[in-house]
Amino acid sequence: MPYFLELFGDATGNPDKPYALPSGRDSLITSILSAGTFVGALLAYPVGDFLGRRYGIMAFLVLFTIGVACQTGGTTLPTFVVGRVFAGLGVGGTSCLVPMYQSECAPKAIRGAIVGAYQWMITVRPTLSSHGSRDAARGADELSPPRRRSVFSSLPSSSTRPRLATTSARTPSPSASSASLFQAVEPTRRA
Repeated sequence: MPYFLELFGDATGNPDKPYALPSGRDSLITSILSAGTFVGALLAYPVGDFLGRRYGIMAFLVLFTIGVACQTGGTTLPTFVVGRVFAGLGVGGTSCLVPMYQSECAPKAIRGAIVGAYQWMITVRPTLSSHGSRDAARGADELSPPRRRSVFSSLPSSSTRPRLATTSARTPSPSASSASLFQAVEPTRRA
């Protein structure tokens, strides 16, 4: 991040924070991706209808790759902003075409589960990444074990899911068969 601030920010004269990104530039860099995403989502239907879903996804992925290349290699603000627009076009187009392609290709019995899992992961990804970025900002040494487990607190507890019976030793003895090592054990029921 210091290199990014030095490249696109302004000098502040403060030795603690020598460079800062002005709010207008910060807003431009942040919002232009959303503008590209909006336009890409609007273009997804005509592109997917003309090229087909699969080739439409590929076309939007090419746009996304061009955007990432411009952002990675860009040393001036206009190049970086153009990269953000292209990346936004790719994200918007694929976010519309992928669920359509999944629903057209999936068997009827699991179609809803596949598309629902795709949408669920779109929701879960920012949650997990926000936990990771907050943890990285604080430093790994400051994390307590309960904080590290908080990301997974929404998963079912071990008392509600089936468990596997294992031996207490790390390596199985030669006489133990693999069938006896992993047998499904029903969770204990409370009366």
